[in-house]
Amino acid sequence: DMQGSRGKLALLELKSALAYSENNLQKSIEFANEGLKMEEKSARFMLQRGLAKVALEQEEGYADLEKALSLGFDSERYLHILLDTLIINNKTDKAIEKITALSEDYQKDTTIMIKLGNAYVQKKEFDKAKELFDKILKDNEEYAPALLGNAVMMWKQNKHSDAIKWFEKAVAAREEYPEIYENIGLM
Repeated sequence: DMQGSRGKLALLELKSALAYSENNLQKSIEFANEGLKMEEKSARFMLQRGLAKVALEQEEGYADLEKALSLGFDSERYLHILLDTLIINNKTDKAIEKITALSEDYQKDTTIMIKLGNAYVQKKEFDKAKELFDKILKDNEEYAPALLGNAVMMWKQNKHSDAIKWFEKAVAAREEYPEIYENIGLM
């Protein structure tokens, strides 16, 4: 039996996450709100509530994600979640704005640059995406996420034979980046 407020918070966080994973989004929000009543500056509850609201297509969910990022002890993780959520939900202008406002250190982060490239691909700004992917591949020509980015970019331009060549390169780089199979399957 978990006693005290820490235990109660841990249980609320678990319940909110489980409800979210079962697509019971309203319940997830309720548990997160309960947690926020007990600990109003909790990045974890703010994140959970934001993700559930975004899944329910409620715009204020993005504000919760932003707030979680500002409160977050593990801010890099929250930043990645926020950017992924923006890009997945076609909020590419907001994602690009967020990334370009980041410090130079973050802008050198390959994972962040891949997200920026993917956002440009979504916006059909292929020249900007290609420039980013090429820059990454110049430093590491077998970096599967950049190879995959080029493949998706070619595919979206209906250059299917070029896309397949890039997919083949991405699969060849799978030893170091096994998640590439999952990413290709998501296309």
